[in-house]
Amino acid sequence: MKFNFKSLYIILFVLLNMIVSCTTKFNNTSLIYNTNPDKTKLNQLFSSFRSVPQQFTITAGTSKTIYAGNGTKFSFYPNSFKDASGTIITNGTINLQIVEMYKVGNMAANRTTAATQDGNLVSGGQIYINATMNGQPVFANKYGIGFKQNTASTSSMSLYYGNTNNDDSLTYWTAANNLGVGNTAFTTKVDSETVIIINLSGGVDTVLRFVNYYQFDSCINLNWVNCDNPYGTNAPLTDLTVTMPDTSFNATNTEVFVLMPAINCVVPLNMYNPVTRKFDIYHNNYIPVDMKATVFAISNKNGNYYYYEHPGMIITTGINLTASMTPQSSTDILSRISSM
Repeated sequence: MKFNFKSLYIILFVLLNMIVSCTTKFNNTSLIYNTNPDKTKLNQLFSSFRSVPQQFTITAGTSKTIYAGNGTKFSFYPNSFKDASGTIITNGTINLQIVEMYKVGNMAANRTTAATQDGNLVSGGQIYINATMNGQPVFANKYGIGFKQNTASTSSMSLYYGNTNNDDSLTYWTAANNLGVGNTAFTTKVDSETVIIINLSGGVDTVLRFVNYYQFDSCINLNWVNCDNPYGTNAPLTDLTVTMPDTSFNATNTEVFVLMPAINCVVPLNMYNPVTRKFDIYHNNYIPVDMKATVFAISNKNGNYYYYEHPGMIITTGINLTASMTPQSSTDILSRISSM
């Protein structure tokens, strides 16, 4: 039988191309996304922008309602706190540190998102609450929390709990287990509060006013707590990328966010391609076309801050922005973010 070298050549050529194709695909995949940036550097990057916690003290084993500076209402019960062993704390002083985040700029400044691993959220407000007693951490058994709203709403909201145990150490959210009475609010609730106002003659007037809250009576977590609803839309969703000017702005020292105030949503561009220098959105968190948004990037190189902002744009399909990172002071950057 005559051996057909031409056929052998064709077979080898096809096999070689398959191998090269598979290798190229694997190498591209391995090069594209850096999902393990240096958490320490990214957290340090935002150390100048995080909110200063408000300080409160309450007595364990008693009922107490407190209001934080932006109106968040906390209702603590006699059994609200427990120690590390799970024992209810019935006496002593509990020290609370509270941060409120109601606007997209406040959320981003504290490195929180309005996103889950499965999609984006509409936020009615976020808080961080830390509790200690005699310098030791204290844990939640159950307490009430009300997120203050500017207007009444018939949209339902649920409690979401956050954590930073992920590759980029941003705060992501998970719905409270067994959503229902106590951790779901189907409408806002009208509550009253007494406000003391100094009048024109220098005297004091006491005014009773009514406030809209998303009220939850069964919050079982401290640390990161969010009033949220999954964002649903019939609009098409799209990716958005931001290209850095050079590789010195990268996933270890730079963070990029897209802010959508209309739905009170913050989405990070937390995927980075070191070959193309692009920051990219995780595919489950793509954003709606025709939404008004602002994109900003912050970097710190050798102790110097750099900033880029593209404000008030209307999202179209497949946007790629080129960031012109310019030196800025941390004070100026914080002023810009806080106004969003």
